[in-house]
Amino acid sequence: DGGGEGADGGGEGGGMIRIPYSSSPAIFAWELANEPRPMSHRPAYASWIARQAKLIRSLDPNHMVTVGSEGRTPYPEAGVDVVADHEHADFMTVHVWPQNWEWYAPSSAEGAAASLAAAIPQVLSYLSGHLAYASALHKPAVIEEFGLARDSTPPQNETFSPAATDSL
Repeated sequence: DGGGEGADGGGEGGGMIRIPYSSSPAIFAWELANEPRPMSHRPAYASWIARQAKLIRSLDPNHMVTVGSEGRTPYPEAGVDVVADHEHADFMTVHVWPQNWEWYAPSSAEGAAASLAAAIPQVLSYLSGHLAYASALHKPAVIEEFGLARDSTPPQNETFSPAATDSL
């Protein structure tokens, strides 16, 4: 039940506001997993999504549920079906990692500029495709993760300058 006596500082709550997550305005949505991939287990995966979404909604009718899918991956063996996977979700999630997916390869300063210029149309096409999926589902899409790799070995980490974030 969340316990505690509220925000007055008394009781076992120790001054914290203690309410059930199902009543919390701080919760946006529940995500089933981060980048789940059914691989060769599509029927079991589809059933799992349906069961988990139903369970979460029975426990918390106040918040949305989503899958946490990265969307269509460049790996067919992942078994992702973006439309079917989001049938029981309230919104679609999309992740875009052009460097991880080898659309962008910053091997040198000169090559990085050309590679990035080539990757941008791929990213835009990927996002457009996912917006079309969301439209077909009549659901919003959230671009949940995006960016270029930054935690790797040279030359990638030399192109991401910590000086760019020092003033933040």
